[in-house]
Amino acid sequence: MNCFAPAALVLLLVAAIAGVHAGDKENDKKCASEWNIQESDIRRVFHEGPTNQNEKCFLGCAFTAGGLIVNGQFSAATARAKVAERYKDNADALKVANDSIDTCSKEVTGTDACETGTQLRACIERTAKQLFSASR
Repeated sequence: MNCFAPAALVLLLVAAIAGVHAGDKENDKKCASEWNIQESDIRRVFHEGPTNQNEKCFLGCAFTAGGLIVNGQFSAATARAKVAERYKDNADALKVANDSIDTCSKEVTGTDACETGTQLRACIERTAKQLFSASR
């Protein structure tokens, strides 16, 4: 896994799990509009986390649109499918992503999409950093 800097890998994992790729950009824009988020802030919210309630709900909306949140709860099965496709050629990154998903499926306990999305984004970032550091 030496080909990735820790921060870059973590951002890739957050992005992959969040569904921030070409197929979901329209949903991201729709959710940004719905929650009064500037399109220029979308990437920051995914990578740095939300700073207000609208940004939390934007994450919940985007994750729901991508199938990662169903009925306000994290869908680990959908997350696994997304990372399996994204990292099909990188077994090390896939393992870190799946380990993050396993942990987050136990820890993310939001009761609505806004809270679940915020918890999910933070959990993936934290666990991916921990797992990457442990694997080095």
